[in-house]
Amino acid sequence: MPKNDLPPRHVRRGPSSVDPDRIHALPPEKSAYRTWFSSLNPSLQLVLLQLWMPMFMAVMFILCYVGAFQNTAPREVPVGVVGGTSVVESYQATADEAAPGAWSFVALADEGSARQQVRSGDIAAAYDVESNSLIVASAHQAQAANLLPLYLNPLLSPDEPPQREDIAPLPTGDVGMTPMYLMLAWCISGYLAAMFIGLMGGHLARRVRFAVILAVSFVLSFITSFLVSPVLGAIDGHFWQL
Repeated sequence: MPKNDLPPRHVRRGPSSVDPDRIHALPPEKSAYRTWFSSLNPSLQLVLLQLWMPMFMAVMFILCYVGAFQNTAPREVPVGVVGGTSVVESYQATADEAAPGAWSFVALADEGSARQQVRSGDIAAAYDVESNSLIVASAHQAQAANLLPLYLNPLLSPDEPPQREDIAPLPTGDVGMTPMYLMLAWCISGYLAAMFIGLMGGHLARRVRFAVILAVSFVLSFITSFLVSPVLGAIDGHFWQL
């Protein structure tokens, strides 16, 4: 008998582990939404699947920006006092009685320490009892520097309002919004660039994608910093730091 005409061998197999009910079970029925979505044009499906990004950005912008400006009452705002521990305790007791949890007074050694901590942002403001002056820094936080005297003057010296001393004033042509919008330009442009590199360059090697991201980040930083500093003059100097 030729080799090709050998009788088939019967292979003995063990008990099958496949559930027969699953083999003959009907596929799960599609929901009405999936049935409707699968009937759409494939291009329209792709567009609808990408709409999560603008919706996400709209929701986060409202929550982060609009929500941050609602109920703008002070909460645990650090305020330095140059005048001794007993004076600090007296101001803290008065503040807790008027607005519990709003202010946190700390004792400072001298006026120089007060200026340094206000300039660095460690404290929101500093009050010098001897000179009756309230030290603020508009360049650090312009809105806080304007609002703090309205809240603190009745607590610190109701009879004679303290003299406001701004140790870091803003330029006359800027109210302090340039850094915020510059940061928004960086974040949004960088996010979009990374998204398109990921979507359209997924087949590229990892080192190539990293090289493109590095080059794009340098170009975006250079363009935005060039527009803000030399062209518009919104920020004087600090070009390479930006």
